[in-house]
Amino acid sequence: MKCSRCGSEMKIKSVKVDTDIHGNPIYNKYAYCYTCKIKRNLGQLKAPAKRSHKRKRKKGKLVVALILILLLIIGIGTFFFIKNLKEKQSQNESTVVTPTGNNKISTDSYEQLETGMPYDEVKSLIGNAGNKLLQVTSDENSAERYQWITKDGEGTVLLSFEDGNLISISQAGMETGGSVSLSDEVKKEIKSDMSYKEVTSVLGEKGVLLSETLQNGTTSKLYEWKDSNSGKSFSIVFVEDKLRSYNFNDKKTEQ
Repeated sequence: MKCSRCGSEMKIKSVKVDTDIHGNPIYNKYAYCYTCKIKRNLGQLKAPAKRSHKRKRKKGKLVVALILILLLIIGIGTFFFIKNLKEKQSQNESTVVTPTGNNKISTDSYEQLETGMPYDEVKSLIGNAGNKLLQVTSDENSAERYQWITKDGEGTVLLSFEDGNLISISQAGMETGGSVSLSDEVKKEIKSDMSYKEVTSVLGEKGVLLSETLQNGTTSKLYEWKDSNSGKSFSIVFVEDKLRSYNFNDKKTEQ
């Protein structure tokens, strides 16, 4: 802009004169000629840019605050969910050791045990409840393990139950006979698929049942005998009452 008097170029300047209701400054714009020392008023000018910047900043802070609140809610929800789950798991699974009392088992009672028996029938057969070592429950299944001690105090019997039925029998330290003379002729007579009764007929003595398991409807039994000639023990495995494997110390086989 040129001065109307001298024709010199005028400098455009602005000076803050007020603020609006939002706190934004209002400037008075004018042209000044340094040669003639005159000033020409060009009117007022608002500066809305600052107000827009504040709005964006406030909006950004609000979004950040909402995100933080949402994350906090999710975190609290996750904490209580995990806590609930752990409490439920701890309620469903527990290790229990009942006081040792009348938990003796006789050899005769042990030999009559069979997988598939209900716990109440087992308890009635043995004559006492045994020591409960473990109990695990879920929404669909339950499992328990009990312990009995032989009457001489030298052996231990462990019985496992699933949904109240006997699925596993194992023992250690119980002597129930089983001493035979394992000659070469006797070994030759032991054949695959023989029943337990047929094997005892050949050996002339019942074996010691070390373990019995019921899994997927199939019963497996492990018996042990002692060779009176060598003093060593040998074992035979029966699956569904059919000989499947044996260990004669010097000879092992699996059918």
